[in-house]
Formats: sequence, C-alpha cells, structure tokens
Amino acid sequence: LWTDHETYKFSAAIYEEQGKFHLAEQDLLTAVYMVPNRMGTRAALYQFYLRTGDTTKAIQWIQSVLHMPIKIPSQTTQRLRQQAENDLTIAQKAVTGTN
Repeated sequence: LWTDHETYKFSAAIYEEQGKFHLAEQDLLTAVYMVPNRMGTRAALYQFYLRTGDTTKAIQWIQSVLHMPIKIPSQTTQRLRQQAENDLTIAQKAVTGTN
C-alpha cells in the first residue's frame, strides 16, 4: 500500500465533508508529520482548524508556517506566507474579540 501526504490530505477532506472532524484532524496531522518541510500541508491543517473553530490550534500552526525556513523561494511560498499573515490577524482578532 503506497501512501503519501497528499493521500492523507485527500482523506482528511473526505472525513471533514462527512463531519468526522477527529478523523480529518488525525489525517492532516499525519500528513504534516510525514513531510514536515511542506508549507502547504501545514497551511491545510491551520485552515482546517479555522473552519472548525479551533482558533488556538489554528494560530499555533499559522505561526509554524510563518517561522518555517524557505529553502527555495517561490510564488507559492510567498502566497502561503501572505495568506498565513492575513489569517493570523483575523484569528487573533477572533480570540481577543476585537474588530
């Protein structure tokens, strides 16, 4: 049986759609730990936490994206970092209750 982080991300999306959030979270965490140097996988995890209302965990993973070293700069990593910065601002406002 061949699996990779993309398979786990796909499986997580299916579980989330079915409302099986714990299983979706587990598959996303597996994907992150399988290839910890992938910014996109970490972004998928924090976005899952934002969608499910777990702002504290979302902020933790957003910060991990923002502090990741980038080996090869690209438009994708730049876009992911910019999105993470925007999402961090929104998540922090949600936690503090400010607009």
